[in-house]
Amino acid sequence: MVKKATGNLGDTLTLINQYQTSDERNFNFDTSGDVYEVSSDLGTTSEGTLNINGVLAPVPDGNNERSTINGNNHSLFRLDNETTLNMNNIKITGANNVVTGTNKDAVVNINNSEISNNAEGITTAGSVNISGNSIIENNGSGITVTSDSSVITLDAADAEITLRDRLTGVAGARLNINRGTVNFEQKISALDVMMEQANVNVVSDDLFDGNNMTVNSASNLNMANNAVGTMHLNNFTLNDNLNMSVDVDLANKSMDRLTADSYNLGDNNVNVSNMNLLTSTDRYKTDILFADEGLRNNVTTSISEVAYSPIYKYNVAYEKDTGNFTFTRPGVVPPTSDNPNPVPDNSYNSYNPAVMASPVASQLGGYMAMLDTYNNAFTHMDMYMLKSSTIRLAEQKGNQYAITDTTGLSYKSNEMNSKGIWVKPFAAYDSVGLKNGPKVDNFSYGTFIGGDTEMFKTKGGFYGVVSLYIAYQGSHQSYSGNSIYQNGGTLGGTATFYKGNFFTGLTAGVGMNVADASTMYGSENFPMLMAGVANKTGYNFEFKDGRFIIQPNLMLSYTFVNAFDYTNGAGVKINSDPLHALQITPNVKFIMNTKNGWQPYAAFGMHWNIMDETNVTANTAYLPELSVKPYFSYGLGIQRVFGDRFTAYGQIMLRNGGRNGIAATFGGRYMFGHETKTDEEAEKI
Repeated sequence: MVKKATGNLGDTLTLINQYQTSDERNFNFDTSGDVYEVSSDLGTTSEGTLNINGVLAPVPDGNNERSTINGNNHSLFRLDNETTLNMNNIKITGANNVVTGTNKDAVVNINNSEISNNAEGITTAGSVNISGNSIIENNGSGITVTSDSSVITLDAADAEITLRDRLTGVAGARLNINRGTVNFEQKISALDVMMEQANVNVVSDDLFDGNNMTVNSASNLNMANNAVGTMHLNNFTLNDNLNMSVDVDLANKSMDRLTADSYNLGDNNVNVSNMNLLTSTDRYKTDILFADEGLRNNVTTSISEVAYSPIYKYNVAYEKDTGNFTFTRPGVVPPTSDNPNPVPDNSYNSYNPAVMASPVASQLGGYMAMLDTYNNAFTHMDMYMLKSSTIRLAEQKGNQYAITDTTGLSYKSNEMNSKGIWVKPFAAYDSVGLKNGPKVDNFSYGTFIGGDTEMFKTKGGFYGVVSLYIAYQGSHQSYSGNSIYQNGGTLGGTATFYKGNFFTGLTAGVGMNVADASTMYGSENFPMLMAGVANKTGYNFEFKDGRFIIQPNLMLSYTFVNAFDYTNGAGVKINSDPLHALQITPNVKFIMNTKNGWQPYAAFGMHWNIMDETNVTANTAYLPELSVKPYFSYGLGIQRVFGDRFTAYGQIMLRNGGRNGIAATFGGRYMFGHETKTDEEAEKI
């Protein structure tokens, strides 16, 4: 029955609106995209029930598409009779007015509908019921009820109603807010407000000023709109408890308040369940008035520990004798007569964990990513020096010597002396108790791909190999309700040198990643640049012709991490100085070369971090200097050559101390090209 244009029979909606019948009248749309163009004023709506039934099509961005009535500057429904007007899944726009009427028994029901951009909205002596996901906005004077028996009822159930228009009544008229979430953005006037299981959000704290408010069953009032204000009522009645969310301005010693000319509270309470701290203060203690004398004995708070400002956190307490909330800085020395203005101790416990995302990401995602890089950059060295000196000598001599009978060890080709490519996936989980900071759960993962040159002879009797590598590295940190994901890559090169049982190598790498932090203020993104160099040097002590090897080695590394400056979700400017870190890592391996070619080993190491402290400011506040405490690692690994060209390996390491967790690495190296030249051939090059 949808009509999109005027025909010879006149305006179809006008005919249905004025049609007199004892049956319900229905004006139905076929699709959400249908638009009905009104061609004249609809006139007086007949007695009975008129249903306007549209079609709603939800879309991902929340701006649902509905069937539309375009009023074309005409007046629509006039309810001077005892009429029930039901508007379902419809959008009404462009009308001179949507509803007018003088009948006190007329009812307007708006469900899952949008009334927007009309010259005037609804003016009726009857009642108005709004439900579902409905929006009322930009309709002149909004919704006005003109009878002392009129009731406006908002019942969103499990949905959300948004009112961007005024609601106006007369003495005796009521506004019932029942269930669901209702967002108010304009003034409420001359209406007795009743709340039942309601969640009420206000964009300005004075929208209910001058009205009576009664809470009949437990409800929530959200005044945390990023501005401090006061809601002043004529009368405030509690028949059940009311939870409130409020803004607090610590710097100016003010907070959102609810006051009234008279109170009827009984044994019920206003419970402050959430605080949005807009500003910070260095004061040890800040008292802020919340409740006047008539309310102060009926105030509680469920904030049992702390409230968070964008930078600091505060202990919270309520004092009934004064009606004040008291905010104290943890980690701040109480003032004394000798020292009335003590300086905070700058401990982590004084800060909002959300502001620590940058230093945590620098330590766990940047610094530790480079430590993983150093551990994987010496792949050729780690694989090659598991072998006995006899086998390595034979490889260097290009198989000029037969060694199997003299050692009893299985020997296959000179795989590590030839050009090759290797792949090393890795994953690790750590629980890291940062010095001066939080305990962080860190999961890191990635894959290194590298290529080695053929072994060459250098001056002084050394043999050398140059390796290039590239890696994808990702990580996830979680701490104190915050989450950081990091993704990036590293590339670098390594030169290793061997002489007898002595070995040494140098690697240099550079990487970059992007951190995506999720905090109480939303999502925050900032890039990081990492670079570093490391040296690893060691010596093999062999026993029983190389069947058993003890290999002490020492790794020294320097790491540079720069987290770029950014503004976080709370509007705080985060400035990070580059992190400069040195690590000293003595290790020892106990290696076995078996007759069947397997090379198992046990490894132990100690890790000391030096100069490993972040230097980060939040606005002008210096954040705690985080660092990784010393830790040690131990674990097992194994390696074996398969065929003539492929070596497989795997390793599992446990960590304890400043890092507690497990790391696993596995992979393989494939030789390609020809076998290494003999010494005589190499010297001719």
